[in-house]
Amino acid sequence: MAPSSPIKIADVAAAEPVVMSKLDDEFFHVRFEKATPAERRYMAAMAAIGDGPYRTGDVVKRLGSSSGTSVHRDSLIKKGLIFSPDFGLVDFTVPHFAPFMRRRYPFKPRVSAAPTDSNPVGTAKRRRRTH
Repeated sequence: MAPSSPIKIADVAAAEPVVMSKLDDEFFHVRFEKATPAERRYMAAMAAIGDGPYRTGDVVKRLGSSSGTSVHRDSLIKKGLIFSPDFGLVDFTVPHFAPFMRRRYPFKPRVSAAPTDSNPVGTAKRRRRTH
């Protein structure tokens, strides 16, 4: 891409978007495809925190629930997408994977129904019978 030698800073800056797009499409996305939807959500939660390593408790907090998170974490480790550098920590196995996730698959918190006066938390609405 550089029109002449030596390569200048402007040449590198011009090549960066092309290189990142290639990496996203041909390297990072291939790895991303190995994960299930729940595992992808786990990775998106990790990336949303920033750059790793990530405390597993922070990932759970970001997800909003601990249900199944250890299963997803273990599966991602077995697939080689994340690793545990120390007790209670996880990180991506590939450098720059977190920014890829933030660019292409940003974390979306689950929207839960907010309690209202007509339906406070812990109560269920009754359905009217129609005859």
